[in-house]
Amino acid sequence: MLGAEVLWFLGWWYNAALIGPEVNNHGLTTCNALRDKSYPNIYYRVSYDERTLKQQRKIGWRTQSNTKPLMVDELAKALRDEITLRDAETVVELETFVRDGNGKMHGSPHDDQVISLGIANQMRKFSFTPQASQGATEYMTMGWLVAELDADEAASRVGVVGLQSRRNAATYG
Repeated sequence: MLGAEVLWFLGWWYNAALIGPEVNNHGLTTCNALRDKSYPNIYYRVSYDERTLKQQRKIGWRTQSNTKPLMVDELAKALRDEITLRDAETVVELETFVRDGNGKMHGSPHDDQVISLGIANQMRKFSFTPQASQGATEYMTMGWLVAELDADEAASRVGVVGLQSRRNAATYG
């Protein structure tokens, strides 16, 4: 339960940030605890149920044979092109992370930090900035207030004689 409490606190500290816990092994307990605490921004994956022929939303990231290669390949690309990594322990794990002759990927002796970095990189696809994604501003938000002030200022200029003929100093120097 301690892990969920730490994630809950950090998520709120970072403005209800997306949390993408891994559900493998004990991770499902963390996911359920976050859900039970009503944390609003937990990652849900979409899976296809072959028995019912329907899509289902399931909580948390599942690292398995069909998701791990994609996760690792996209992490490698992000490390080459986008991410600057400053954590020495994760760098050491990355240096020992291999794909063996059977195609299995693993670290020696550990790969927990590599996998968590890979999951974090996957979560970048699903995270967003709410202010940037909303088309309209909601009532009584900062965006709404700014829009109202801009509207009041524009309304106060209507009918001012000569306003439209003023030269802009930046344009005409």
